[in-house]
Amino acid sequence: MTLLDANYFLRWFLNDVPSQNKIVKQTLAQAEPDSLMMDRITLAEVTYVLRSLGYNHQQVVMAIKEFYLVASVKPLDKTLSLALDIFEGTSLDFEDCWLAAKVKDADMSLASFDKQLQRFVSSLA
Repeated sequence: MTLLDANYFLRWFLNDVPSQNKIVKQTLAQAEPDSLMMDRITLAEVTYVLRSLGYNHQQVVMAIKEFYLVASVKPLDKTLSLALDIFEGTSLDFEDCWLAAKVKDADMSLASFDKQLQRFVSSLA
């Protein structure tokens, strides 16, 4: 298993450094199925960078889901998938979407002073 940094995804998606984009595409094509992965911290960084570049939530999620269609990339787990779905349909930051997904998926409660997040999590019940 190989853990991918956010810059790997960003070079693939943005193609702003063509030589690195080529390396990423070769890596994706040559790696064994489900042998590459991005964790939730990496996804949070990806969402932050793409949002700062002007991409909206729906565009960010579409790009991430496209990346996860590559055979060598390990599929999203249930909680990350739910977090992306929440992110796509709300104005919450990805980190808050992760917390909401974790609360729902693991049947947990949430302690937060963030009223918007609290309201959203309450709506999931």
